[in-house]
Amino acid sequence: KGYVFINLWATHCTDLCYYTRNRREKAMKILFLDQHTEGSVFEKLNYYYIKGLSSADDVRIFSSAPFGYKGRITELGIEIIELSFRSKVDFNCIKMIINFSNEKKIDLIHCHNNKTLANAIIASYWMKRKPKIICRRGIVRKINPWDPSEWITYLNPNFTHTIALSNAIKKNLIEESNFSEGSVTTIYQAIEPDWIVGDENLDIHHELDIPKDALLIGCVANYRPVKGLEVFIKAINTLEHLNAYYLFIGKGCEEALSSLLTDQQRLRVRFLGFQENPATFVKALDIYLQPSLSEGLSFSVIEAMLLQKAMIVSDVGGMSELVEHRIRGLKVPPNDIVSLRDAIQELAYDFKFRNDLGIEAYSYATKEFNLPKMVGCTLQLYRQLLAPFPGRLISAGDLQGHQHRNS
Repeated sequence: KGYVFINLWATHCTDLCYYTRNRREKAMKILFLDQHTEGSVFEKLNYYYIKGLSSADDVRIFSSAPFGYKGRITELGIEIIELSFRSKVDFNCIKMIINFSNEKKIDLIHCHNNKTLANAIIASYWMKRKPKIICRRGIVRKINPWDPSEWITYLNPNFTHTIALSNAIKKNLIEESNFSEGSVTTIYQAIEPDWIVGDENLDIHHELDIPKDALLIGCVANYRPVKGLEVFIKAINTLEHLNAYYLFIGKGCEEALSSLLTDQQRLRVRFLGFQENPATFVKALDIYLQPSLSEGLSFSVIEAMLLQKAMIVSDVGGMSELVEHRIRGLKVPPNDIVSLRDAIQELAYDFKFRNDLGIEAYSYATKEFNLPKMVGCTLQLYRQLLAPFPGRLISAGDLQGHQHRNS
């Protein structure tokens, strides 16, 4: 009986090893090229993104190292290629991508930004078998065919597919850059509520010398003309009667904007510069404001939604998708000082309305911008791009509605 048991056990182990090896051989081989600052929320997102993708039975993930999570990724059994992209044409990275892709027989390269995409595109010309190459895109901007750099990214014939972070980005690529409908897929970028951690013990009113009864209104944005912060400043100048203080969180704001303030309102504005953890200040706001003139999909707005903030945003780009007017916030025309001023006044004097908007915004954000949904949509895109592939089913359903088990 002991001999029979050992024989059956050996047979079972052999079958299990064969099944595991066979599954790995048939799995889609994905090279995930990432580049983020260590410790950033985006690095955290991509760690959990990679973890979710690797949990699928028909996928084998290889990854460039998100530095702060390198050890944890290795523990998942994911093989890492050590890459540090210095430019769009980094010969050392290109050589390593070529060798790695040829050795592992990569089926698809998933790029995170233009820098990783350009290096992957150039490397593909020296690969024995050309993989599919896809990349995420987070801006609303026409692709210029006269710009040579576009020909080593989105206009290159070896480029396969764009992941647009909002429907506005997809619409712009189709209408302004003549992309085909089937070459762009919208997949919202996830952010989980427990990733947004602020300093609970910091008293913002006391720290910034602001009266306890004053409203806090603010935004998170590094200064650039496209962010529309001048419109916010001009609206502030018309609100001298309002008991409110205004926070600007981001690089370059004070230098560019302080001279535009009236003497009286300058006392009510706090320029906080770059903050490692802006959520500490956003949590304290009564109203969150994003007056951008153009926007692909504002990560800061999604964070504010998950913090249940009443919002005022410009009716442009991806923000038009995020905010349903008077349900999840208020939308105003871009570059419209009067409309922005009126929206601020309306929310400032109506606590219940602010609270209701914040609750609806949170509910929407947790439903649309969660990690299982992002992972599921991405896996479905992989399967469609690499079909036919042994042992894989293809759903004709809407990618954005597909849900995936996230273990």
